[in-house]
Amino acid sequence: MICPECGMDNTEDSRQCARCGGPLTAGEGGNMDTNSGLPQNVAALLCYLLGWISGLAFILTEKENEFVRFHALQSIFAFGGFTWLTAMVFAIVVLLIEVPNVGVVAWFSWVVGFWLWAGLVAIVWILLMVMAYRGKRFKLIWFGDYAEKFL
Repeated sequence: MICPECGMDNTEDSRQCARCGGPLTAGEGGNMDTNSGLPQNVAALLCYLLGWISGLAFILTEKENEFVRFHALQSIFAFGGFTWLTAMVFAIVVLLIEVPNVGVVAWFSWVVGFWLWAGLVAIVWILLMVMAYRGKRFKLIWFGDYAEKFL
């Protein structure tokens, strides 16, 4: 098994790297144990599929596999945060619509900003799914660190 931290090739039954001591994942096409019976890279990818909802489903069902739990928590924090931020901005825009001369600008800004934001979130979503499927423990700024604290 290849260590994601230092790149050393370890034996297949190793759970920890012999060189750096880091936790080992099964890597691409990995097959370490998960409660769902899925390969861990597929389970990690599925943590992101429906955003925070699928992350929540996996954090409630996966009790042992730290790799899957990390991706589930990162999905909950990142996409939950994205959802919360979008809802708060929308609520502010709805309140501003009633203000004369400001409502039109607020609504136009919301429409343009929403599509830019949705595009950015889609790129992050695809990146996270690809990295999880490849067996990488890719951490988003803030969200990944926060997820590691809860493991």
